[in-house]
Amino acid sequence: MLKKSTIVLMILFLVFTLPVSVKGYQFDSVFSQKVNYLNDEEIYEGITELNMEFTKDFGMNKKLYLNPVLKLKLSENIKFEDTGLNEKPFEDNDYDYLKEGYMDFYLKDADIRVGKQIVDWGSAYELNPTDVINPTDFTAEDPTSSELGVQAIKTDYYFNFNTSLSGVLVAKHRPSLIPNTIENMINDTTEKMIYEEIYTNVSEVVKKEGLPINPEKKSKKILANNFSINKAKDREILDSSDSPEVGLKLTRRNYKGFDIALNYFKGYEDLPLIVSDYEEVKAELAQIVVDTITNKSSTQKTSIDFGYKETQALGFSGRGSLKSIGAWAEINYNINEDEEKKIDAVIGGDYTFENNLYTVAQVFHRSYKDYKINDILENSGKDKLLKDQTYLILHGDIPFRSIHTINTDLIVDLGGNGYMLNPEVELSLGTDYSLDLGAVIMDQENTNDFSTLNMLGNEKAYAEFTWNF
Repeated sequence: MLKKSTIVLMILFLVFTLPVSVKGYQFDSVFSQKVNYLNDEEIYEGITELNMEFTKDFGMNKKLYLNPVLKLKLSENIKFEDTGLNEKPFEDNDYDYLKEGYMDFYLKDADIRVGKQIVDWGSAYELNPTDVINPTDFTAEDPTSSELGVQAIKTDYYFNFNTSLSGVLVAKHRPSLIPNTIENMINDTTEKMIYEEIYTNVSEVVKKEGLPINPEKKSKKILANNFSINKAKDREILDSSDSPEVGLKLTRRNYKGFDIALNYFKGYEDLPLIVSDYEEVKAELAQIVVDTITNKSSTQKTSIDFGYKETQALGFSGRGSLKSIGAWAEINYNINEDEEKKIDAVIGGDYTFENNLYTVAQVFHRSYKDYKINDILENSGKDKLLKDQTYLILHGDIPFRSIHTINTDLIVDLGGNGYMLNPEVELSLGTDYSLDLGAVIMDQENTNDFSTLNMLGNEKAYAEFTWNF
């Protein structure tokens, strides 16, 4: 790790110390140092970040853009020598060294972008249903602004000033990253569910055959020898690891004062679910039980596979103004290969008062229908894993003493399962320096919930110093 980090630092030093006056080159960098106090763990952690942007124009029709990022995350419960650049302690994934890196080509009626990129299709505040191209890093500091870049080709074709068509071809699916604590919760729930199914099957066969054996002992043996659960991160997408993803977006600007768009996506879901035919697995388990009891052993094996299901999505978004009030709406309908359906919808608006108080009010709703994992859990007497969610999102910011700002974000679960409050003060220390002081306050009724609110972060207080150069 040290050798790799040293090489990266040397390359970046050589590139970014070139004279900034060279024609066609532009360099921008942001250095930040953040200190968090994590309330649940009662420890401090520090995050040092260098975010750099390099742009090179090649005449009027080509441009290169690179956005390398270096991070070092340390905490009280980890030794300095046990971590390294862009590593996430206690997670199974790292930060990207290159957030984005692409070439732009400008043609007469079209723009083409090739390389690692983030495609922003949504227009809502923080939670964007129609942002379907890039996965989210839920292990990052702020998941609402932590989309992961994908290798893609994007083309924007302009029919005229008001109408355009965007097409995106993603070379390979990239899943969202979820915290280990959430993933372990899902795995534990699944394994307990499977064990209960095995126990039930064994008990039924034992009762039917009238055999004097111990069902619990037999179920443990079958679980150990004949059954496994394959985690999504340990395997490729079933029969489709090299299949590309595609997206289309048709935009009409200034239609009766609104910008509206329709978008289509065909690819894979970003979060892992059971891809096996569960009824088929249960039948295989039943046969294994019979073979084990009658033959005293069985070589047959079966498994539950987690993976990323093939999916299609159709979305609509609109944004405009009603007099002095900004307004927007988004909806995205998703149906996967097992005809499981998910609908995300947002409606919101913003308004700026005479004292420069900027406010946002938005409602976000997500509903699930016909998801097999929910049916399996409910049939086992457990709670749904994927529950419908409705959030009220409020934001306000106001300047004081001309150069400082007070921000507040509030996300309330309208189902009564808690809220997240994020008050923050941004202090300007000069033209290029700032200091942010804030806190994230969580109130969660159910922490064993696979909800958006649960994956947005942990309760903490923080201070962050930023230098732009």
